Amino acid sequence: MEKEPVKKELNLFLGYTCNNNCWFCSEMANKGKPDKTSEEVKRELNEARRNGVQRITFTGGEPTIRKDIIELVRYAKALGFEEIFIITNGRMLYYKELARKLSEAGLTHILFSLHSPKEKTHDFLTRSPGSFKQTVQGIKNTVEVGGIIVENNAVITKKNYKQLPELAKLLVKLGVDFYEFIFLNPITINSFFKDRFEEFVPKISEISEYVHRAIDVGRESNVWCTAEGIPFCYMNGYEKHVTELYMAPERIIIGPGGRYVPDVNKSRREHGKVKAGCCAECKFNSLCEGVWGHYAEHYGVGELKPVMSGEVREQHEF
Repeated sequence: MEKEPVKKELNLFLGYTCNNNCWFCSEMANKGKPDKTSEEVKRELNEARRNGVQRITFTGGEPTIRKDIIELVRYAKALGFEEIFIITNGRMLYYKELARKLSEAGLTHILFSLHSPKEKTHDFLTRSPGSFKQTVQGIKNTVEVGGIIVENNAVITKKNYKQLPELAKLLVKLGVDFYEFIFLNPITINSFFKDRFEEFVPKISEISEYVHRAIDVGRESNVWCTAEGIPFCYMNGYEKHVTELYMAPERIIIGPGGRYVPDVNKSRREHGKVKAGCCAECKFNSLCEGVWGHYAEHYGVGELKPVMSGEVREQHEF
């Protein structure tokens, strides 16, 4: 079943503290800085509700290691948000009681971050020995508790892209309701990681086959899945699985240090993504965003090839 986007979404950053140490963490340089207090988060929740936000997503850092996370979810529920998300590495959900308490507090969705079906690869990417076992158990526990829609995102890197079909099979076996693959983007690239760009960032032309095969696993199992950051010319036959099609029309971020981004989609399209000249000829030009600018700086845009035979302007035309 395809995901229906809500109209207005807020990603609410809670702080930098995390129990993983991922290579691609965007907040690596800020770890150690103070997290937001409960009062600060509640003020931002109140403001979001007054402004008509329908979906609230708690992100970090790692939200589930906060002592007040149950309180914050319960508070968001009382304010009347239609959907309450947590983005998590999933390690704390190893403790089944936390999954139960989150469900009872009113959490509607949880987005895990399992990046590989192989313990060695996942633990390498997170730089946290034991994280694979804890995250897998966390997914199992949350599925068993029930009452929460369980999702997973995996960051696509050179270290794991060939494992994506196998990862999809594992996620289906674990019982997730949805999974997504996210191509590395500039927001998630820290200063250290930039120096090792070509060690970690694959070419889109290299990964597309594996992304397609991973999506096929979901299709065959009736589990919806998408891929983010991959241009339409590499999603031939899989166009309906492009994540950007399902993003809320109004996406807001309240980030580190109170940084406020009122229109994430516009910022991403106008400042983050670039296209090749030939993209103007592509039937998907009005829908496709191209590639990340930082990717183009390293690899160029020569991989982009226009898809011809009639312009497509709306998703329902696929």
